[in-house]
Amino acid sequence: MKNDRDIPYFEIKFDNIDKKVLSINNFRNNPNNFRNKRYKAKILEWNSKFKNPLGLLTECIKGNDDDDDSNRNGQKLKNKLSIDNEEPLKYSKSESTTFYETYLSIEKVKKGIENNTLFKGKLIFGDDYKSDNSYVLLNNSEDKIYIKSDVFRNRGLDGDEVIVEPFRNDNKEGKIVYIENPSYKDKKIYGKMLYEVEKSGSSLFFYLCPRDKKLPRIEIPRKLIPKEILSITDFLSNQNKYKYLYNFVSQIQHWNEDEKLPIGKLIENNNSEDLESIDVSKIIEEVISRNYNDPFSILKIKLRVNENSNNDYFEKYYPIELVKYGIKNGYLFEGKVEILKNKNSDCSVILNDTNEKIIIENKKDRNRGMHGDRVVVEIIDSTSKDKTGKIVYLDFKTSVYNDMKIKGKIKYSPERRIVLFYPDDKRIPLIDIPVSNIPRSVLTLNNYNEETDGNSYYNAKIIKYENQSWNPLGELIEKIDKIKNDNCNDYYEKYFSEEEVEKGLNNKTLFEGLIRVSSKNGNNSYVTVVGLEKDIRINSVKLRNRALDNDIVIVKLLEGEELKSSESAIKQKKEENKLKDKKMFEKFATKGKVVYVKKSKAKSIDIVGKFKFNSERNYANEEKFIFHPNDKGIPLIDIFAEDIDPQIFDINDFINNSEKYNDTLFIARITKWSEMRCYPKGKIVSKLTDEHTLESRTNIILKTYNIDDSYFNDLITKEIPSGDWQIPEEEIKNRLDLREECIFTIDPATAKDLDDALSCKRLDDGNYEIGIHIADVSYFVTPDSNMDSEAFKRGTSTYLVQKVIPMLPKVLCENLCSLNAGTSRLAFSIIIKMDKDGHVLESKAAKTVICSCVKLAYDHAQRVIDNNGEWPKENADIEIKNPYHTYTSEDVCNTINNLYRLSHILKEERYANGAVSLDRKELWLELNEDLPIDCGIYEVQEANSLVEEFMLLANTTVANILYRKYSNESLLRCHEAPSPENVKRHLKLIEMTKKIVIDVSNSKAFHDSLLSIQRAGSIYSDVALSRCVKFMKRAKYICSSADHPESLFHYGLHIPFYTHFTSPIRRYPDIIVHRQLKALLDEKPSPYDSKKIREIAKQSNDTNTNSSKAQDDSYNLYLVYLLNEYVEKTQKDYIIEDALVTGFDNYNIECYIPKFAYEDKMSINQLYEKGIIKSVEIFKPATLNSNEEVNTDSKNTEEVSFNIFWNNDVNMDNILKKFNTEVSDKSEDPHQELYFENIIKNNSSLDFFNIIESDDEDFDSDDALEKYVEAVEAATAYDDEFNDVSDEDFDSDDAIEKYVEAVEAAAAAYDNEFNDGSDEDFDSDDALEKYVEAVEAAAAYDNKFNDENNRKIITKKFDNNKERLTDCPKQNFKIFSSFKVMIIPNFDKMKINILVAPPDVTEHDISNECYHSHLITKESESDAIIYEVEGSFD
Repeated sequence: MKNDRDIPYFEIKFDNIDKKVLSINNFRNNPNNFRNKRYKAKILEWNSKFKNPLGLLTECIKGNDDDDDSNRNGQKLKNKLSIDNEEPLKYSKSESTTFYETYLSIEKVKKGIENNTLFKGKLIFGDDYKSDNSYVLLNNSEDKIYIKSDVFRNRGLDGDEVIVEPFRNDNKEGKIVYIENPSYKDKKIYGKMLYEVEKSGSSLFFYLCPRDKKLPRIEIPRKLIPKEILSITDFLSNQNKYKYLYNFVSQIQHWNEDEKLPIGKLIENNNSEDLESIDVSKIIEEVISRNYNDPFSILKIKLRVNENSNNDYFEKYYPIELVKYGIKNGYLFEGKVEILKNKNSDCSVILNDTNEKIIIENKKDRNRGMHGDRVVVEIIDSTSKDKTGKIVYLDFKTSVYNDMKIKGKIKYSPERRIVLFYPDDKRIPLIDIPVSNIPRSVLTLNNYNEETDGNSYYNAKIIKYENQSWNPLGELIEKIDKIKNDNCNDYYEKYFSEEEVEKGLNNKTLFEGLIRVSSKNGNNSYVTVVGLEKDIRINSVKLRNRALDNDIVIVKLLEGEELKSSESAIKQKKEENKLKDKKMFEKFATKGKVVYVKKSKAKSIDIVGKFKFNSERNYANEEKFIFHPNDKGIPLIDIFAEDIDPQIFDINDFINNSEKYNDTLFIARITKWSEMRCYPKGKIVSKLTDEHTLESRTNIILKTYNIDDSYFNDLITKEIPSGDWQIPEEEIKNRLDLREECIFTIDPATAKDLDDALSCKRLDDGNYEIGIHIADVSYFVTPDSNMDSEAFKRGTSTYLVQKVIPMLPKVLCENLCSLNAGTSRLAFSIIIKMDKDGHVLESKAAKTVICSCVKLAYDHAQRVIDNNGEWPKENADIEIKNPYHTYTSEDVCNTINNLYRLSHILKEERYANGAVSLDRKELWLELNEDLPIDCGIYEVQEANSLVEEFMLLANTTVANILYRKYSNESLLRCHEAPSPENVKRHLKLIEMTKKIVIDVSNSKAFHDSLLSIQRAGSIYSDVALSRCVKFMKRAKYICSSADHPESLFHYGLHIPFYTHFTSPIRRYPDIIVHRQLKALLDEKPSPYDSKKIREIAKQSNDTNTNSSKAQDDSYNLYLVYLLNEYVEKTQKDYIIEDALVTGFDNYNIECYIPKFAYEDKMSINQLYEKGIIKSVEIFKPATLNSNEEVNTDSKNTEEVSFNIFWNNDVNMDNILKKFNTEVSDKSEDPHQELYFENIIKNNSSLDFFNIIESDDEDFDSDDALEKYVEAVEAATAYDDEFNDVSDEDFDSDDAIEKYVEAVEAAAAAYDNEFNDGSDEDFDSDDALEKYVEAVEAAAAYDNKFNDENNRKIITKKFDNNKERLTDCPKQNFKIFSSFKVMIIPNFDKMKINILVAPPDVTEHDISNECYHSHLITKESESDAIIYEVEGSFD
């Protein structure tokens, strides 16, 4: 204990207390006798392990009565764990006079602030309440005063506005002396209950341990723990039961200076669900571990879900854990309740995934579900024609009728003291309204008149619907005026008038902002308001009040009951997902509702979606149809039959042939959305899939990949300076002025967004100073602005064939940020000093102002390189202009030459150090008036490499600079190494054919292997690079980590750190990197923490992936269109082209068409089924199926090849006819009953795969044959199919994971599980039985084949089949050999069909001079623009 408050508290061990100074036993038994005693002590030691010093009690001083007024705590009375002990209980264990300093008076505070001895600021905690790294961030500055202990924090909590006094000896540390509005006052805190017993056993203390680690423990006096909230007896005797229950709620009553911990009262217990949840989880784990045949039935029995009391009308809902388990494993299904209009009996649940209808036969099985509710259903009877089921789960918080106004009439029942409410909508059940829930202002029951009140209309709402009640419990809201009766049943609030809006904006009760709505969940939306620190959360569709994503809205903050209701809904979600909700609470400080939509896009946007149908439902008498938008942020739309244009959508055809509309996409528009309707009314604008135009197909691509091509709204454009904006002089003074340097841009000829420029000058010492200058976009796109939010959402510009979908508004991309020649522009520059051999001597980053002297295209720079450093005549029309310095073409020429020479050295050194070159061939397309007229392979020139090398150098330099300073919060870009197995698998054919060993030990060895392939021929190089793209993982953005730097490595570039810095106009991550670089140059902390960087990285990875897919689809779209136009022009049905055999499996031949850089597969089965071929023989070395290394010294010349046996009647004239015919059910030729089983015959070193005609006599029955085929297909699925799949074939990471899990399960089942006799990998007994039967059938066949006699019989049959093929035309193909294919473009189906050209192809004219479209004319051809590939430099 201490009198001097600058001395910390001592910890004194009993061993260090002399009995003469203090009797421990007396102190324990009679602590009141020691209240006024005073002692002397001294410090023995105080090392880093102890928060407080260890001391020794040395002397007892007589008690001082004058100090009694400071002894506010006194002694805690004995508590012998008796529930009936009613002795008064003090609120603290502390024996000190005071634990905290008394707050200064307001006068002293004001005086201290005036004298600069006290300061205002915000208290910021460290990781938790006990941490000693909290500080006060002073207002109007970034200075910090550290608070090193909870004593000096003086009851301050995280986020409190405080007054701090620095210590005289150290202005960096201090203590809090005043808090005007402490946040602990009346604060509700969630946590779990604990208790402690004094060592003497005489005192028991209760505490609430908060969930929030930044809050202190709350001491709860026993008399402030109500029995109905917590039974002390149960709590003390069942500690395990309460061990993890964090849903007790305490409210702090007071926290005085003599109380170390705040004193609270227990006010709530929300643990009922948690108690059930913990039990359910344990039971589920136990049942799963025992491998029951029907675990779900066992779980229902153990959890007693079907056991109800006599008071229950309905079954209790299944526990949420059981629901999740049931859905995941196919025992339960999610769906939507559908009740026929004006009926309350005919009910069904339409399942989400299949649209299958489950009949709910009675109200009890409906289990409180109402029309439109999202529910979980269990199927009761699946044997009848119409499956029946029952509803087992519904979250009432998400119910359609939760808090909805319901129109109807009433009937009073005096004997029951209840009012029966009869909804107008007969699909809603009767509602019981207790007398207590009827406001007198709405209805006075003492004067109830059946004739007048019973025939009036009222609005009611459902409060709850318990399993003990046959009808839901409700509340009467209002009586409806007869005049307004037709308009009474409003689902949404009416909008404020313009006068009310203007008044509210002026007095700051209303706010204007941009609303953002989740595309996955329409209930999640928020409004960004300029000037507010945090966004306003809109907690439901109803509070969103008909606003859609990106609308400009007027919002009002919630108050009173509305706020309470909103917080209750959030609390419910918090229990479901605590982590997600924690982030939500941090982001959304306030809750609000939309009261006016100032600028709505509801009636102007095209909405892509489809009609979902039920094949068993009769739509003939339907008045309206429900349109389901792809974007879940847009509500369902009511499309009335009378409003559907039959020329756009034939409703009668839909009714009669609804199946054919299953995948048909439509564009709808909202026409009306009144406050009375939950769903808007709309109309169908067009049917997307039938238009077959480049524009409509492009729109589908954009919608498919969530590419936002909408215009930038006014809130964004208002933040942009006008086009004639000039750099302020003050800004120029704060930057390095490089406007007199010879700086220029090199870009594609069509580029308008010029975000990078180069310079190079020779220094007096013979070295070179290289400048890589990047547009400073971050100057205009400020953090947390509307434009920043939009750029974050878009993530990147999307380069389609015919247009660019920009990330930023055009005035920024093409003007203010674009490094246009002759104009001063703001930039970030990386300045590198380099010697003549390309060694980097120095590097630095700087904020600069530059002026480009000329805009060069790649062709311009290439001509200089090709012309031996001289300015070519073809560049004569280029204008060189710099108002700050005169430069000539010779100056530009010299700079290009120096840059080229140095870039060539950098490139060679990069590959020598281990970088991998993965530049596969890309297609360029020539357009005229946005239509393709020609195409070709884009050739990368040395000028491209020149720019690429210096962009790579700049990105690498910035990455290293950032990582040194912000090692845990830098935005970097990493590239994971591929697995050696994947590389070997995809490149083994090349390795085997050309006797090249593919070394994948590191990226350097892999690059050298690719060079060896390139030297073997361009054909092999093209194939190798194409396959590399499939198995190589995508580079991705990542947050740096000081603990795991190896995870940041970029495999492709073979460097430890890399980022994106050089394209801020078209990539959002580059803007973030610029902001971090600016903070670093200004010697400030990173503007983003690791959590935010991870969020940005994820969003950027997603948008980058979507953009890349959209770009690929756009190029394929235009290629199909071009080829389709060509065949129409030439009046041919196909195009003959050269292709390469690049691979094969048992069902497909893989090919590559070099002219179009196009890859595809030809189905062997399809060719056979259509009567085009008779058989295929495939020969491949045995090592292809083994893990043996390729022997480059082997003299074995056997190659991979295959033979196609054609049907005798196939030729160039009839092959298309055969290809387009439908496959008949049964062929007239008995020999055509061919099964494509995988029959292997050993032939020296060859595996002989013979897909030939075979009789089924080898099998006991057709079933045996089918089971054998199934077994073989299952066995080969892993080996053949998985090897050919890349992550580009999947829409999402989830799809990839599911596919991998499925394949791994199949492989494991085939290789391991059958031998082990385990059934864990099978979903059902039926699946296991089918698998066993298939494997047994296969084994029986193998045994039969291995039998010597049967082997002879089968071998003879093989020989007979071969003899039948001898008369068929045979064509031999070797791996990587060239052969002719027929290209059949089909623009309507967006597909290019590839067929092997038949043998008589050589007799036809196969010349194809060009692919110019017939739409082009000589006059317009000169206006064509070539769209080149957009490089990414990594």
